[in-house]
Amino acid sequence: MTDDAEAGQAGDGGDPLRVAVIIGSTREGRIGDAVGRWFVERARVRGELDLVVLDLAEFDFPVHYPERATEQMTEFAGAIGKAEAFVVVTPEYNRSFPASLKQAIDFAYDEWQTKPVGFVSYGHGSSGLY
Repeated sequence: MTDDAEAGQAGDGGDPLRVAVIIGSTREGRIGDAVGRWFVERARVRGELDLVVLDLAEFDFPVHYPERATEQMTEFAGAIGKAEAFVVVTPEYNRSFPASLKQAIDFAYDEWQTKPVGFVSYGHGSSGLY
């Protein structure tokens, strides 16, 4: 077992905490990328965070879940595996989250386990924003 004082904790001058910021909306005309940038700009002030943005609109995920993972699925799962924590930026669509985010969550499995997650959610009335 590693002694926490020797290993260094985020914020004490040790290695920065690797945080994946996942932008969950892929709709045309969305504001998710702007909300994600807003969050990242504020979070970057904290030197103990190493932020990487995973914008789901930049991944070419298949419509149907294939028998074997595609290169894009493997790339996404690998990025999730490298992260130590997550922040999910997601709109509210009809009192839920978008299918694109659910799909991405399903592409990784073990990579999510035992890691903390935070949420930045936005919406406008019951219809939500993109």
